[in-house]
Amino acid sequence: NSSKIDCGNNGIDQSGCNAKGCCWVPAGQGSSIPWCFYGTNFTTNLPLPPPSIPGAPFSSSDLHTMYGYFLDNLDIQGLGGVVASPDNSTPGGSYYYHWERDGALSMNALQLITSFSEYNSYMQSYVSWVLNVQNEPDPNGIDVRVEPKYNLPNGDVYSGSWCRPQTDGPGLRALTL
Repeated sequence: NSSKIDCGNNGIDQSGCNAKGCCWVPAGQGSSIPWCFYGTNFTTNLPLPPPSIPGAPFSSSDLHTMYGYFLDNLDIQGLGGVVASPDNSTPGGSYYYHWERDGALSMNALQLITSFSEYNSYMQSYVSWVLNVQNEPDPNGIDVRVEPKYNLPNGDVYSGSWCRPQTDGPGLRALTL
Protein backbone atom coordinates (compact mmCIF):
# COMPACT_ATOMS: atom_id res chain seq x y z
CA ASN A 1 0.00 0.00 0.00
CA SER A 2 1.61 3.27 -1.11
CA SER A 3 0.18 5.13 1.90
CA LYS A 4 2.40 3.15 4.28
CA ILE A 5 5.95 4.28 5.07
CA ASP A 6 8.50 1.60 5.90
CA CYS A 7 9.60 1.74 9.54
CA GLY A 8 11.83 -1.28 9.69
CA ASN A 9 15.27 -2.20 8.61
CA ASN A 10 16.62 -5.34 7.01
CA GLY A 11 16.18 -8.19 9.47
CA ILE A 12 13.79 -6.45 11.88
CA ASP A 13 11.36 -8.77 13.63
CA GLN A 14 7.93 -8.17 15.15
CA SER A 15 9.26 -7.32 18.62
CA GLY A 16 11.78 -4.84 17.17
CA CYS A 17 9.08 -3.27 15.02
CA ASN A 18 6.66 -2.98 17.94
CA ALA A 19 9.42 -1.54 20.15
CA LYS A 20 9.79 1.30 17.63
CA GLY A 21 6.04 2.00 17.94
CA CYS A 22 5.40 0.78 14.42
CA CYS A 23 2.79 -1.52 12.91
CA TRP A 24 3.63 -5.13 12.05
CA VAL A 25 1.86 -6.97 9.24
CA PRO A 26 3.56 -9.95 7.60
CA ALA A 27 3.64 -9.24 3.86
CA GLY A 28 2.99 -11.98 1.37
CA GLN A 29 5.21 -12.78 -1.60
CA GLY A 30 5.16 -9.78 -3.97
CA SER A 31 2.99 -7.70 -1.63
CA SER A 32 3.46 -3.93 -1.58
CA ILE A 33 2.58 -3.78 2.14
CA PRO A 34 5.74 -3.51 4.27
CA TRP A 35 6.33 -5.87 7.15
CA CYS A 36 6.97 -2.99 9.52
CA PHE A 37 5.49 0.44 8.82
CA TYR A 38 4.67 3.70 10.57
CA GLY A 39 1.11 4.27 11.76
CA THR A 40 -1.19 6.83 10.17
CA ASN A 41 -0.22 9.53 12.68
CA PHE A 42 3.47 9.50 11.62
CA THR A 43 4.92 12.69 10.12
CA THR A 44 8.39 13.68 8.99
CA ASN A 45 7.51 17.36 9.00
CA LEU A 46 10.21 19.11 10.99
CA PRO A 47 9.60 22.79 11.76
CA LEU A 48 12.05 25.44 10.64
CA PRO A 49 13.76 27.28 13.49
CA PRO A 50 11.72 30.29 14.60
CA PRO A 51 13.12 33.62 13.39
CA SER A 52 12.44 35.16 16.81
CA ILE A 53 15.67 33.67 18.20
CA PRO A 54 17.88 36.60 19.20
CA GLY A 55 20.49 37.10 16.53
CA ALA A 56 18.86 34.68 14.08
CA PRO A 57 20.62 35.16 10.76
CA PHE A 58 17.48 34.92 8.61
CA SER A 59 13.93 36.21 8.86
CA SER A 60 10.85 34.13 8.03
CA SER A 61 10.71 35.94 4.71
CA ASP A 62 14.36 35.06 3.99
CA LEU A 63 13.72 31.39 4.83
CA HIS A 64 10.66 31.34 2.59
CA THR A 65 12.68 32.81 -0.30
CA MET A 66 15.53 30.30 0.18
CA TYR A 67 13.07 27.41 0.36
CA GLY A 68 11.54 28.56 -2.94
CA TYR A 69 14.98 28.66 -4.57
CA PHE A 70 15.71 25.20 -3.17
CA LEU A 71 12.50 23.78 -4.69
CA ASP A 72 13.32 25.45 -8.02
CA ASN A 73 16.46 23.27 -8.20
CA LEU A 74 14.48 20.02 -7.87
CA ASP A 75 12.69 18.03 -10.57
CA ILE A 76 14.22 19.96 -13.47
CA GLN A 77 11.75 20.18 -16.36
CA GLY A 78 9.62 17.52 -14.66
CA LEU A 79 12.21 14.80 -15.30
CA GLY A 80 13.44 14.36 -11.70
CA GLY A 81 16.98 15.71 -11.98
CA VAL A 82 18.39 18.03 -9.31
CA VAL A 83 20.46 20.96 -10.54
CA ALA A 84 23.47 22.20 -8.57
CA SER A 85 23.06 25.74 -9.93
CA PRO A 86 20.43 26.99 -12.37
CA ASP A 87 22.93 29.56 -13.69
CA ASN A 88 24.87 28.38 -16.75
CA SER A 89 27.35 31.25 -16.31
CA THR A 90 28.67 30.54 -12.81
CA PRO A 91 32.23 31.87 -12.38
CA GLY A 92 34.59 28.94 -12.80
CA GLY A 93 32.21 27.08 -15.10
CA SER A 94 28.64 25.95 -15.32
CA TYR A 95 27.16 23.87 -12.53
CA TYR A 96 24.02 23.11 -14.53
CA TYR A 97 24.39 19.39 -13.94
CA HIS A 98 22.90 16.71 -11.74
CA TRP A 99 25.59 15.47 -9.35
CA GLU A 100 24.82 12.05 -7.90
CA ARG A 101 25.96 13.04 -4.39
CA ASP A 102 24.44 16.52 -4.30
CA GLY A 103 21.14 15.33 -5.76
CA ALA A 104 20.86 12.64 -3.10
CA LEU A 105 21.70 15.09 -0.30
CA SER A 106 19.13 17.59 -1.59
CA MET A 107 16.38 14.99 -1.83
CA ASN A 108 17.23 13.66 1.62
CA ALA A 109 17.05 17.20 3.03
CA LEU A 110 13.65 17.68 1.37
CA GLN A 111 12.35 14.58 3.16
CA LEU A 112 13.67 15.86 6.49
CA ILE A 113 12.14 19.34 6.30
CA THR A 114 8.75 18.62 4.73
CA SER A 115 5.86 16.23 5.15
CA PHE A 116 5.26 13.17 2.98
CA SER A 117 2.45 14.93 1.12
CA GLU A 118 4.80 17.81 0.31
CA TYR A 119 7.78 15.76 -0.87
CA ASN A 120 6.05 12.74 -2.44
CA SER A 121 5.73 14.08 -6.00
CA TYR A 122 9.35 15.33 -5.94
CA MET A 123 10.51 11.91 -4.73
CA GLN A 124 8.48 10.07 -7.38
CA SER A 125 10.18 12.18 -10.07
CA TYR A 126 13.60 11.61 -8.47
CA VAL A 127 13.01 7.84 -8.35
CA SER A 128 12.08 7.91 -12.05
CA TRP A 129 15.25 9.92 -12.75
CA VAL A 130 17.41 7.39 -10.90
CA LEU A 131 15.79 4.42 -12.65
CA ASN A 132 16.33 6.10 -16.01
CA VAL A 133 19.97 7.16 -15.61
CA GLN A 134 21.07 4.03 -13.78
CA ASN A 135 19.90 1.85 -16.67
CA GLU A 136 21.78 3.69 -19.41
CA PRO A 137 25.07 2.46 -20.89
CA ASP A 138 28.11 4.30 -19.56
CA PRO A 139 30.20 6.08 -22.24
CA ASN A 140 33.20 6.22 -19.89
CA GLY A 141 33.64 2.47 -19.53
CA ILE A 142 32.71 2.24 -15.84
CA ASP A 143 29.65 1.18 -13.89
CA VAL A 144 27.09 3.94 -14.48
CA ARG A 145 26.12 3.80 -10.79
CA VAL A 146 29.43 5.43 -9.78
CA GLU A 147 29.26 8.25 -12.31
CA PRO A 148 29.42 11.57 -10.47
CA LYS A 149 27.61 13.85 -12.91
CA TYR A 150 24.82 13.88 -15.49
CA ASN A 151 23.66 16.38 -18.10
CA LEU A 152 20.33 18.09 -17.56
CA PRO A 153 17.53 17.78 -18.31
CA ASN A 154 17.87 14.44 -20.14
CA GLY A 155 20.21 12.57 -17.75
CA ASP A 156 22.93 11.59 -20.19
CA VAL A 157 26.16 10.72 -18.42
CA TYR A 158 28.66 13.59 -18.52
CA SER A 159 31.37 12.32 -20.87
CA GLY A 160 33.99 15.01 -20.30
CA SER A 161 37.03 14.47 -18.13
CA TRP A 162 36.17 14.20 -14.46
CA CYS A 163 37.37 12.36 -11.40
CA ARG A 164 35.66 9.00 -11.60
CA PRO A 165 34.50 6.71 -10.26
CA GLN A 166 33.01 8.46 -7.24
CA THR A 167 31.65 6.03 -4.71
CA ASP A 168 29.97 8.37 -2.22
CA GLY A 169 26.99 9.11 -4.47
CA PRO A 170 25.55 5.57 -4.58
CA GLY A 171 25.51 5.24 -0.79
CA LEU A 172 23.88 8.62 -0.31
CA ARG A 173 21.36 7.84 -3.03
CA ALA A 174 20.51 4.53 -1.33
CA LEU A 175 20.10 6.33 2.00
CA THR A 176 17.76 8.86 0.39
CA LEU A 177 15.65 6.29 -1.42
